[in-house]
Amino acid sequence: MIKLYRLQSARYGLPKDFLSGKGAELTGGRWNPAGMPVIYTSRTVELASLEYLVHYFEGFPNSKLPDLLVATIEIPIQEILTIEPEMLPKNWRNNPAPRTLQSVTNQWFKNKNHSALQLPTAVHSLQTELSYNVLLNPLHEYIHDEMIKKIEPFCFDSRYKKPHLQGNQMNDLIEDILGKI
Repeated sequence: MIKLYRLQSARYGLPKDFLSGKGAELTGGRWNPAGMPVIYTSRTVELASLEYLVHYFEGFPNSKLPDLLVATIEIPIQEILTIEPEMLPKNWRNNPAPRTLQSVTNQWFKNKNHSALQLPTAVHSLQTELSYNVLLNPLHEYIHDEMIKKIEPFCFDSRYKKPHLQGNQMNDLIEDILGKI
């Protein structure tokens, strides 16, 4: 079994909310077009929090983070199809994301051989064995509420505030910070 982590607003804190894929279905993302429900998770809670911050601050003008919950989800490794960075086009980390990335997810979603698709994170450039996000197909027969092993409150340090940066400056700042760790 592999543990996965998903952060989301406490406003949507029921197990069915964590596994609905509705947010991604409404807005689309790097790996899914609008209209395709997927559940974005990460291999570590640290990566889940970094992903949350990047997307939250990108989409909302205020700097106050909502009350958050983190779900710990377990899934058997054989349910996961992995896409490595070298299998992707050279521009896969660009922002905005190239639309061709969604074709990878479309094939996985339609195929239904695996309930999960593991993809490299785009929020930093250092690829480690845990630097992956894992998409879950909420329509797959294997996805069910019992996969969630716990849901608990999650708080960022009060010093996290929206930086007043433009464009890719946020990504550059995050990469700079990560490079110093």
